[in-house]
Amino acid sequence: MEIFKVFNRYFRSIRGKVTDATEFTFRSELEKLLESLKPSSDISIVHESKRETFGRPDFKVLKSGLLLGYVETKPIDSNLDSIKSSEQLERYLQVIDNFLLTNYREFILFREGKETVKAKLF
Repeated sequence: MEIFKVFNRYFRSIRGKVTDATEFTFRSELEKLLESLKPSSDISIVHESKRETFGRPDFKVLKSGLLLGYVETKPIDSNLDSIKSSEQLERYLQVIDNFLLTNYREFILFREGKETVKAKLF
């Protein structure tokens, strides 16, 4: 039942902001959602604001300081299926073992370059 409350809070927090939303609009709400879902306190969600010339995913997930994976956000109206074949995503999947792609409504988890889980929340 607790997970229902976590997602309900997330839905309420983004519901009123959808108009004129950008890729950055819901980052703090997503970070709160990820923090609420993490299974232990030694896991941290870090917002990666500094960009390299080739780009970098938006969040990294660490456990006791060791990298577990990355999260890449896209605008809420983005079609994630079309982004899966983008040059940016192909580059990420070549070097990142655990990768979560989201438009804040849909989530696709990639493990070792392959799509393993896809969920659409609304």
